[in-house]
Formats: sequence, structure tokens, C-alpha cells
Amino acid sequence: MGTRSSADKHSMTLPSSLHFEQRGAVGVLRLARPEKRNALDDATVRGIEDVFAAIADPIKVVVIHGEGDRFCAGLDLSELSERDVAAGIAHSRSWHRAFEHIEFGRVPVVAVLHGAVVGGGLELAAACHVRIAERSAYYALPEGSRGIFLGGGGSVRLPRLIGATRVIEMMLTGRTYGAEDGMSLGLSHYVVDPGAGLAKALELAERIAGNAPMTNFAAVHVLPRNAEIDRTSGLLMESLMAAIAQSDPAAKARLRDFLEKRAPKTCTGSRPKPSRACAPPGEPRRKLRLFPCQPELIPMHPNGHAALVTGGGSGLGRATAERLAALGAKVAILDINGDAARAAAAKFGGFAIECDVTSADATIAALAAARARHGAARILINCAGIGPARRIVGRDGPQPLEEFAKVIGVNLIGTFNAMRLAAADMQTLSPLEDGERGVIVSTASVAAYDGQIGQAAYSASKGGVVALTLPAAREFAQFGIRVMAIAPGIFNTPMVAGMPEEVQDSLAAAIPFPKLLGKPEQYADLALHMIENRYLNGEVVRLDGAIRMAPR
Repeated sequence: MGTRSSADKHSMTLPSSLHFEQRGAVGVLRLARPEKRNALDDATVRGIEDVFAAIADPIKVVVIHGEGDRFCAGLDLSELSERDVAAGIAHSRSWHRAFEHIEFGRVPVVAVLHGAVVGGGLELAAACHVRIAERSAYYALPEGSRGIFLGGGGSVRLPRLIGATRVIEMMLTGRTYGAEDGMSLGLSHYVVDPGAGLAKALELAERIAGNAPMTNFAAVHVLPRNAEIDRTSGLLMESLMAAIAQSDPAAKARLRDFLEKRAPKTCTGSRPKPSRACAPPGEPRRKLRLFPCQPELIPMHPNGHAALVTGGGSGLGRATAERLAALGAKVAILDINGDAARAAAAKFGGFAIECDVTSADATIAALAAARARHGAARILINCAGIGPARRIVGRDGPQPLEEFAKVIGVNLIGTFNAMRLAAADMQTLSPLEDGERGVIVSTASVAAYDGQIGQAAYSASKGGVVALTLPAAREFAQFGIRVMAIAPGIFNTPMVAGMPEEVQDSLAAAIPFPKLLGKPEQYADLALHMIENRYLNGEVVRLDGAIRMAPR
């Protein structure tokens, strides 16, 4: 019959040709009529109007995409033959109302275009604020050859996008433009590979949703209107909107973050550096560089990105999750101790998920829950681990095999499990301006190098993490994903904090300098540096105060 829309506070039911779902602050509207090439009939147009008229908090952005191999083939012509002039005018006005709710509604709208974006489908796309085209997309206005005219606002919106002469030529000749040409003309803002459009749209939608609400309102409502009015009125409107936006509490908080250097820096694209051969006449030649056109490395700041932290309920993981959240990341805290994860999330605003990383099914479900809340993660911090001590052969005989397997399972297999699943998600993300898609930081240990008596299982598991880092970095390099690990020394984790004070003092005295137990915040500092320093990759870094562990 239809799909209940979570956008509507009044139990609205949509036609079967539309499906709406909420993903955190993003609403996703799917044209679900693939057997009719997602052609727009009257019920679908009314449903579109109903959705956008009913959008309410917490939805901040809407993404529109089409099911099947086409975005939208336009008007459902089977309904056209039944209308007289008066009905035709009313029909056109119903499209105008629906698309006005998109263009000048409560939230920005991102369209994912693939296959046919034709006739009324192109009119629908033109009403959206950001358009992402997959390489399969093509654009046409076949109305001319069918003896009809644009009726969904295209005669107004399309000339403003690509110029009236282009629209005239498309209608007169039936010319079709592909995705690349369409972007050059202004029909889309991005071109991505087939199948990557929705992921790119969700990524941009998350970014847009993070803007100050009044800024989004001004961009959607004021900018297009200022383009249509006289200069003096436009400048006055700009001044009024600037004053309103600056008074918004969200804008004031962002300004404070910027002034106190908590906000991310604006990143520019890579800029080639001129070689001495390129020096203008009369200017001194620059020193010859070995790589004169090497691009700048742009730091990856956590702000706005989704992050996963395993073992995030305590110790190193909790400190890192808290630091990421403070920097604006959307953090999912995965921990087998659900209470600890929820306590951490309650303190600094993360999303708690109870998860056993040794279970493939549990970890797949955890990442799916995090993805539904925050989108696919660009950052993974692996901190889940255990460290029981037992000799291989003790007074009571050989170490039980299941005990050894458990340590390997949590520390090594759990790390690999989270890595493989997170990396698969990262590969679906569109690259950032510098080509990077994600960062993975795992937790090894100095025990991987200086294992003590009684640490055979623990040392073996952490040695596996060390050995895993470089081949993973090499494999994922083609996707723009970096992989590193930190090998902590003796840290003041909950396990160590529970030891007698004299034992803690003895442990600290063994550290050359500084003679202090490491703090979880220092681990978080290094993890954040690894995220932001793009030239770090494939490396395991010891964080240990220069300690080299004795045999016992």
C-alpha cells in the first residue's frame, strides 16, 4: 500500500512509488517505481510534496535517489492523454508546488543521478541544491519531439543552470548530454563512479547537516532570490541575513571554536610549486626542487567524520574516543562491556554499541548500527584487548589451549575483524580532496618486542598486530586508506590502577625517562597525530619512555 514516512509527525502514508527512511539527521527519499523507469505519476508527485511539506527535526538534509537503473524518466505519459487544458494547467501547478517544497523547503536537498535523467526527471533534479551524477547518467529534454512542453518548472530553473540557448537547443534537437558534459554545463556538481553516488550523497549530507541551521537556510532561500533582484535590494537582503545568521547560537559557538583554534582549518586543493624554470622574467630563480610539482599534504581533521573505537569503554580506547568527540568526530564506542560503553557515551556524546569483536556477526551488526547512525566511518581505532599472564608450562602443567586461543582471538583476530569490516566501508567512501578515504590505528604493545616470562599468549597476539600492520597498509594504499599501530609501554590503565601503589611505583621506576606511567591521554595524542599526519603509514610506533622490558 505505501511506506510510513518518519518525516511526518501526522502518520502520513506514501504511495508505493516512494520510500522514505531516516538516517540520523539525514532523510533518504527513494523513487521506487523501477518497472516504470521511476516515471512521475500524479500520486508520486503528491507524495513528494507531502514528504517535503512534513520534514521536521531532527532531519537536517534530504537525499533523493532512484531505484533500479534510472533516476527518473520524467512524466508518466500514460496520464497525459486524459487531460484537457484546464486539467493540464492544474497538473503543471501541482508539479510546481511539489518542487517548490524542494527548492525552498526547510532543508537542503542532495540528488543522486544515474541512468536516465530525462524530461520531468531533469526538472526534479534542477530543484535540488546539490547534484551528484554517476557516470551512467545522461540528460535530455524529449518534450520537443513529443509535442509537449516543460511543465515542472524546468523552463525557469534549467535556463538559470545552463543558459536559455542550451535548453532551447536540447528541446529542438533532442540532444543528449552525458555525465561529464553535464557537469561542465552545470547540470551536476560531482561525477562519481557507478554505484558510488549514494555514498557520496550521504557523505555530503552529513557535512551539510553539521552546518549552522541559519547558514543552510540562507544558502537555500536567500542566495537564489538575491540572484533575481536588483543590486541594491540584494545587498540589503545580504546585510539582514548576515546579521540574523551571526546572532544564531550555533553560529556563535562555531565562531568561538574558530577563535580558540578548536575548529578545523579550511583545506585547499593541492597547489603545484613553480620550479626555477618557471620563474617570471626579472625575478630571482628559486632553489631547484627535486619534485617541483609535489602536492601539499593536507591534514585529515576528525571534525565531521564518523569514527569507530573498539574497547572504547575504558582505558586507552575511552581516552581516544573522548578526544575524537571533542574534535567534532561522530564516535561509535564498541565494547563488550555495554555498561562501560554507555557510561562513556553519556559523558562525551558518543554512540554506545555492545560488541564482541571476536564474533563476525556481532561486529558486522555493530558496524551496521554505527553506519546507520553516523554513516560509514573514516577512522577506526582498535583498542579492544585482554592481557592475562600465564607461563606456557606452569606449576599446574601446560597452559590450557583455550586460554591461549582466547587471547589471540581478542587481541589479534578481533583487531583483524574490525579492520577488515571498517576498511570495506571506507573503500565505498568518496576520497577527500587529497585522495584519502580513511585511517586505521591498532594497538600493539612493547610486549611484541620485549615479551616477558608469562606473556607468551599476549606477546604472540601483539606480535601479530605488529606483523599485520605493514601488509594491510600496502593492500589498502590503492584505496587511500592508511594503517598504523601504537605499541604502548606501561600505561596507567584500569588494570594497572588496581595494583598496589608500591607496585605502580616500581613499574614507573623501570622507565628510563620520564619515570612515569603512561597516561591514556598520551596514547590519544599519538593516535590523533597519526590521523592528521598523512605521511605516516605502515608503521608501528613505540610509546614507552624508552623502556626495554626485562625477562621478568
